Amino acid sequence: MEDADKGLWTTETLNDQYQTVKAETTKSHVLQWGDVSFTNELAAEFETGAPEALQTPTMWQQMKHIGKQGLRQVSGWDKFEAKRKNDFAVDSRDIQLHYRYARVMENPSKENHQALLEEIAMRMKIDKIFEEAYPQHM
Repeated sequence: MEDADKGLWTTETLNDQYQTVKAETTKSHVLQWGDVSFTNELAAEFETGAPEALQTPTMWQQMKHIGKQGLRQVSGWDKFEAKRKNDFAVDSRDIQLHYRYARVMENPSKENHQALLEEIAMRMKIDKIFEEAYPQHM
């Protein structure tokens, strides 16, 4: 969503977008499936309802986009920015655990403590099942 919000529809292809998102995402899996024969088409053809976004970018717009991509790759800014964002990200498998913990910290009621304990118990049960099924991964 962040990449789409940048508004690079007229210069960024679907493949460019996929590669950017894949490079910046560390807490979940970025997938691409189905018919990928059209990934060289502009994101504007799929992500905007504005007809002006479908206009062919000028040479200067294309040069600006290429230049920005080059500077980001050379400077390592993309990796730094992705790491900074991911320092506070939560693994998708841990969302409920973090949510329950935050609820206890905000309101340490008996119900919130119980919900956290149940989440921890469920996680321990799943971890045990996984450890028994795949002992080499633990």
